Amino acid sequence: MRFLGILLVGLVLTVAMPHATSAAPVAATTIRADISFFRYKPGRLQVRAGTRVQWTNKDSAPHSVTHGTAARPGPAFDSGLFARGKSWAYTFKKVGVYSYYCSIHPTMIGTVRVVAR
Repeated sequence: MRFLGILLVGLVLTVAMPHATSAAPVAATTIRADISFFRYKPGRLQVRAGTRVQWTNKDSAPHSVTHGTAARPGPAFDSGLFARGKSWAYTFKKVGVYSYYCSIHPTMIGTVRVVAR
């Protein structure tokens, strides 16, 4: 009987206590977005913190993905101009709302909302 009691306590502790593991780094999720017809597609994204967003330019004109607005550029990211067929990516690490625009076509705007994991 005593053995059964010890066995049950061991089983409960095994189930109840978290196990230490050597977890491999988790690869960031990548969301793909396009730039075409002078628009970001999709124009609004919601992602979890740690997500990488990759924009691919499918327009004939160069474009950028620049944090903020034309009136108030932000400090978080700026792709610089990239041509048709080229891509640029940014990993969103902090929760928040990030507006962005194209530096040479300021009516092109988009938003990324970053939520907790």
